Amino acid sequence: MKRMMIATALATTIGTAGLAATEAQIREVQNFDQSIDTSGLTDAQYDIAYGIVTSGDSVSEKSAKLLALTTKGEVDQSMAMISEAEMDRLMRYAPEADLGTASQAQVEMALAASYSGDSFSETSLRVQSILDGNDETTRIVVGESVADLLRRYAPEADLTSLTADELAIAMSYINSDMTRTETADRIQTLLN
Repeated sequence: MKRMMIATALATTIGTAGLAATEAQIREVQNFDQSIDTSGLTDAQYDIAYGIVTSGDSVSEKSAKLLALTTKGEVDQSMAMISEAEMDRLMRYAPEADLGTASQAQVEMALAASYSGDSFSETSLRVQSILDGNDETTRIVVGESVADLLRRYAPEADLTSLTADELAIAMSYINSDMTRTETADRIQTLLN
């Protein structure tokens, strides 16, 4: 689930690349793993890198993603690395799925769904939907306290269709050292 959140955070960050990284964010990225040269990153790439270093991944995963970003210009989300047993399980529920185009996050979420205990047909639909990138079941219900907090930054935002990933990104903006104006801009861009 964490990887799915990171993948979505990266995609969202790429989509909001018009917002420049703060000096504090740049310093945090540069100080995270000094063996990785981040000096050539653009502001948009620093945004992505900041999302990586502040994620819930392990230090080694963060370093690998940061290195991928600095050497290729983007984090490789192309092919998931899964075992043959995992592949067989997914193919049992979604025989038409193209695992070669699924991200690691999609594969992990699909595997989790395959163990849901639901009927075979329900599980098959969910797994196929996840692997196709059409899964709408990740939408969440935001509690009133969180909704109030988000509305301080984006009063007109529709919180009824908020995903867990979007919530995580918005909360990371709120808990960052960005100015209130910058935080509000980023949250409004994310939620609208």
